[in-house]
Amino acid sequence: MQSLTPQGQALVDQIASRHQLSRESVVHLVEALRRGNGTMAQFQCSEFGSGQWMQGGMTMVGDMFNHSLKARVNDVFIDLAKDMREEELFTSAKSAESITSWWPSDLGPPSSTGSQNNIRYAVFPQSKRLAIEEDGKLTLYDTGDHRIGGVSQQQGGASSVQFTSQHGSFSAHSLKMVSGQKKTEVAKQETSITSKAEAAEAKSSNPLDIAGTLRQLADLHSDGLLSYEEYAAKRKQVIDRI
Repeated sequence: MQSLTPQGQALVDQIASRHQLSRESVVHLVEALRRGNGTMAQFQCSEFGSGQWMQGGMTMVGDMFNHSLKARVNDVFIDLAKDMREEELFTSAKSAESITSWWPSDLGPPSSTGSQNNIRYAVFPQSKRLAIEEDGKLTLYDTGDHRIGGVSQQQGGASSVQFTSQHGSFSAHSLKMVSGQKKTEVAKQETSITSKAEAAEAKSSNPLDIAGTLRQLADLHSDGLLSYEEYAAKRKQVIDRI
């Protein structure tokens, strides 16, 4: 756990007093929110029990029908999230955990992340992707028109991770799988993708190959192997040679 700055210590004292919580519980909630990048948290403390909070999404507690407890949890995390945006609460701006991304870099920043036992996930609404890593194996799913706003996790494999969107609850396995490989193979895959794109671009020097090259680039993009920005840039390079 990272050390709190003086501002962080003061915030913990304020939240503990304002919401009548123990200081130890507030420190735990702050750390849980930090691990969720300030937008979500999985927690377990004496006052609230175990549960999960997501900004703009669902609040879940062990006592699922205790609505007053849910409201209290939500109020505390709203206060914490607001202050985390405005104050530097930790001695280091970024932890090693947040610096090291286990997902492909072209997905961009996730809207939410989480983990349980040997499973972790990250949601990327801009690229419409869901990344799940289980036992070192990384799998990417196409989220389509799902706007994921909540997640619940139980003991078990990836199918036990249930996500919630405007369409209701669903598992990752119900989505279209875009790719799946060991984490150590991600860099190799990205190198291979670049090589294929460069090979297609090289062939385009022959006017007869231009149509085939454009189709090959389109296939790489539709298969999720090239981001839209990469596809558009390569396509422009080919067309500019006409």
